[in-house]
Amino acid sequence: MGRSASNAATPLWQPHRTYVHQTLLSSTGQDSGAWDDMNIDTFNSRYRLSHKHLELSEGGVEIRNEDMAERVAKEMGGVGGVVVSKSTASRWKHSSVPDLATVGAIARVCGVHVGWLTFGEAGGPTPDFVTRPRASDRHSDEG
Repeated sequence: MGRSASNAATPLWQPHRTYVHQTLLSSTGQDSGAWDDMNIDTFNSRYRLSHKHLELSEGGVEIRNEDMAERVAKEMGGVGGVVVSKSTASRWKHSSVPDLATVGAIARVCGVHVGWLTFGEAGGPTPDFVTRPRASDRHSDEG
Protein backbone atom coordinates (compact mmCIF):
# COMPACT_ATOMS: atom_id res chain seq x y z
CA MET A 1 0.00 0.00 0.00
CA GLY A 2 2.52 2.62 1.14
CA ARG A 3 5.60 3.67 -0.71
CA SER A 4 8.95 2.21 0.16
CA ALA A 5 11.33 4.51 2.02
CA SER A 6 14.01 3.46 -0.43
CA ASN A 7 12.02 4.67 -3.46
CA ALA A 8 14.32 7.48 -4.61
CA ALA A 9 11.98 8.36 -7.48
CA THR A 10 9.25 9.56 -5.09
CA PRO A 11 8.83 13.31 -5.62
CA LEU A 12 9.64 15.58 -2.69
CA TRP A 13 6.04 16.71 -2.24
CA GLN A 14 4.42 13.29 -2.10
CA PRO A 15 5.19 12.19 1.46
CA HIS A 16 3.87 15.44 2.89
CA ARG A 17 0.14 15.46 3.40
CA THR A 18 -0.24 19.21 3.64
CA TYR A 19 -3.48 20.87 4.57
CA VAL A 20 -3.80 22.09 0.98
CA HIS A 21 -3.42 18.57 -0.40
CA GLN A 22 -5.95 17.12 2.03
CA THR A 23 -8.42 19.91 1.30
CA LEU A 24 -7.91 19.47 -2.43
CA LEU A 25 -8.54 15.74 -2.14
CA SER A 26 -11.70 16.26 -0.12
CA SER A 27 -12.96 19.00 -2.43
CA THR A 28 -12.64 16.68 -5.41
CA GLY A 29 -14.58 13.92 -3.65
CA GLN A 30 -11.50 11.79 -3.09
CA ASP A 31 -10.70 10.42 0.31
CA SER A 32 -7.26 10.27 1.86
CA GLY A 33 -6.86 6.77 0.42
CA ALA A 34 -6.49 8.44 -2.97
CA TRP A 35 -3.29 10.09 -1.77
CA ASP A 36 -1.01 7.77 -3.74
CA ASP A 37 -2.93 8.58 -6.91
CA MET A 38 -2.61 12.34 -6.51
CA ASN A 39 0.11 13.94 -8.55
CA ILE A 40 1.23 17.36 -9.63
CA ASP A 41 2.90 16.23 -12.84
CA THR A 42 0.84 18.46 -15.13
CA PHE A 43 0.14 22.17 -15.41
CA ASN A 44 -3.53 21.43 -14.76
CA SER A 45 -2.89 19.64 -11.45
CA ARG A 46 -0.42 22.32 -10.30
CA TYR A 47 -2.99 24.99 -11.24
CA ARG A 48 -5.74 23.21 -9.26
CA LEU A 49 -3.46 22.97 -6.23
CA SER A 50 -2.41 26.64 -6.54
CA HIS A 51 -6.03 27.73 -6.97
CA LYS A 52 -7.06 25.80 -3.85
CA HIS A 53 -4.16 27.32 -1.89
CA LEU A 54 -5.27 30.80 -2.97
CA GLU A 55 -8.80 30.06 -1.75
CA LEU A 56 -7.50 28.82 1.60
CA SER A 57 -5.18 31.80 2.00
CA GLU A 58 -8.19 34.08 1.49
CA GLY A 59 -10.20 32.49 4.27
CA GLY A 60 -11.49 29.44 2.44
CA VAL A 61 -13.91 31.39 0.26
CA GLU A 62 -14.48 29.78 -3.12
CA ILE A 63 -12.85 31.59 -6.03
CA ARG A 64 -15.12 30.77 -8.96
CA ASN A 65 -13.81 30.37 -12.48
CA GLU A 66 -15.22 33.74 -13.53
CA ASP A 67 -13.49 35.40 -10.54
CA MET A 68 -10.17 33.77 -11.41
CA ALA A 69 -10.60 34.75 -15.06
CA GLU A 70 -11.18 38.36 -14.00
CA ARG A 71 -8.13 38.37 -11.71
CA VAL A 72 -5.90 36.93 -14.41
CA ALA A 73 -7.15 39.39 -17.03
CA LYS A 74 -6.56 42.25 -14.58
CA GLU A 75 -3.05 40.93 -13.83
CA MET A 76 -2.34 40.90 -17.55
CA GLY A 77 -3.13 44.60 -17.47
CA GLY A 78 -6.11 44.49 -19.76
CA VAL A 79 -3.66 45.23 -22.59
CA GLY A 80 -5.50 45.23 -25.88
CA GLY A 81 -8.76 44.51 -24.11
CA VAL A 82 -7.60 41.18 -22.68
CA VAL A 83 -10.62 39.11 -21.77
CA VAL A 84 -10.42 35.72 -20.10
CA SER A 85 -13.67 33.78 -20.04
CA LYS A 86 -14.84 31.59 -17.17
CA SER A 87 -14.87 28.60 -19.54
CA THR A 88 -11.20 29.25 -20.34
CA ALA A 89 -10.39 29.40 -16.61
CA SER A 90 -12.31 26.16 -16.12
CA ARG A 91 -10.25 24.41 -18.81
CA TRP A 92 -7.03 25.34 -16.95
CA LYS A 93 -8.13 22.89 -14.25
CA HIS A 94 -8.57 19.94 -16.58
CA SER A 95 -7.25 20.12 -20.09
CA SER A 96 -5.94 23.42 -21.40
CA VAL A 97 -2.47 24.90 -21.00
CA PRO A 98 -2.52 28.64 -21.65
CA ASP A 99 0.22 30.64 -23.37
CA LEU A 100 3.24 31.69 -21.30
CA ALA A 101 2.02 35.26 -20.73
CA THR A 102 -1.20 33.90 -19.24
CA VAL A 103 0.66 31.31 -17.16
CA GLY A 104 2.78 34.16 -15.79
CA ALA A 105 -0.34 36.09 -14.80
CA ILE A 106 -1.86 32.98 -13.19
CA ALA A 107 1.37 32.39 -11.24
CA ARG A 108 1.36 35.98 -9.93
CA VAL A 109 -2.30 35.76 -8.93
CA CYS A 110 -1.72 32.45 -7.13
CA GLY A 111 1.61 33.50 -5.62
CA VAL A 112 3.70 30.73 -7.15
CA HIS A 113 6.78 30.68 -9.37
CA VAL A 114 5.90 30.70 -13.08
CA GLY A 115 8.55 28.02 -13.77
CA TRP A 116 7.07 25.66 -11.18
CA LEU A 117 3.53 26.23 -12.45
CA THR A 118 4.65 25.58 -16.02
CA PHE A 119 7.15 22.75 -15.61
CA GLY A 120 6.96 21.48 -12.03
CA GLU A 121 9.97 20.87 -9.80
CA ALA A 122 12.41 21.19 -12.71
CA GLY A 123 11.12 24.65 -13.63
CA GLY A 124 11.37 26.58 -10.42
CA PRO A 125 11.11 26.54 -6.65
CA THR A 126 8.31 24.40 -5.31
CA PRO A 127 5.96 26.47 -3.13
CA ASP A 128 6.09 26.00 0.63
CA PHE A 129 2.46 24.90 0.73
CA VAL A 130 3.43 21.88 -1.37
CA THR A 131 6.56 20.78 0.47
CA ARG A 132 5.94 21.86 4.06
CA PRO A 133 4.50 19.04 6.17
CA ARG A 134 1.91 19.77 8.82
CA ALA A 135 3.08 19.44 12.43
CA SER A 136 1.03 16.23 12.76
CA ASP A 137 2.99 14.70 9.84
CA ARG A 138 6.41 15.28 11.37
CA HIS A 139 8.08 12.39 13.12
CA SER A 140 9.31 13.04 16.61
CA ASP A 141 11.71 11.22 18.87
CA GLU A 142 9.48 12.12 21.81
CA GLY A 143 6.71 9.90 22.89
